[in-house]
Amino acid sequence: MIRLIAIDLDDTLLAPDLTIPEPSRQALRKAFARGVAVVVATGRMYRSALPYARELGLSLPLITYNGALVKTAGTGEVLSHTPVPRAEAEGVAALCAAEELDLNVYLEDELYVARRTTAVKHYEAIAGLPAHEVGDLVAFLRKEAADPTKLLILTDPEEGEAVTRRLAELYRGALNVMRSRPRFVEIVREGVDKWWGVLAVAERLQVSPAEIMAIGDSLNDREMIRRAGLGVAVPHAPASLQAEADYVTQADDGLGVAEAIERFVLSQE
Repeated sequence: MIRLIAIDLDDTLLAPDLTIPEPSRQALRKAFARGVAVVVATGRMYRSALPYARELGLSLPLITYNGALVKTAGTGEVLSHTPVPRAEAEGVAALCAAEELDLNVYLEDELYVARRTTAVKHYEAIAGLPAHEVGDLVAFLRKEAADPTKLLILTDPEEGEAVTRRLAELYRGALNVMRSRPRFVEIVREGVDKWWGVLAVAERLQVSPAEIMAIGDSLNDREMIRRAGLGVAVPHAPASLQAEADYVTQADDGLGVAEAIERFVLSQE
């Protein structure tokens, strides 16, 4: 029996226009009414994900920054925060500056960039939040008291895989480097991923992994789809992710969530 549903936001729950389709919204509300916990598991900032949780009426924890920050949508209680170590963050920032790569630095739920390029402005439109332009990101990190929650490199789709492989090798054992969208290279602390966040919520709710359904579309959803009792991918997910899922929906554009919930939760006695 499914007792917890963990859902990716972008390109899974959200339609291309960044709204939640009505059938998926209704399916989630029906599942919640049956006592099934529903959590968002996203690479987004907490502040960027919060409006969607409020739209759904969820007060449960939000799994944000690919699992690096788990924080409740209702009270704002932090269940878990695992930032990127300062030394590694500065190293990535220095490499990006040298190679003229756009780097997002997320610190205390704010977004900082060296400069607001076209790629950054596109990202701002998706996130619905502004970036703070600070110039030298290495100098910025050195003067801040806190470590960043996450880093994200904005790249061309063609070079994204090469950047991911190079950083993963360079920071093996220290950082978890993964791709989400073709242009996004996500960087969190080693051992951190969405499944890490899902487990933090499951432990709080006393739910076992076998009672979890995870739904996603990108490579940063891989661990939660692989390890959940029921892993679900949507049709546009990479073939490698679909191969690891227990079920691939026929519906897409935010409607796969409704299909999965109807099939595996609402139709069950």
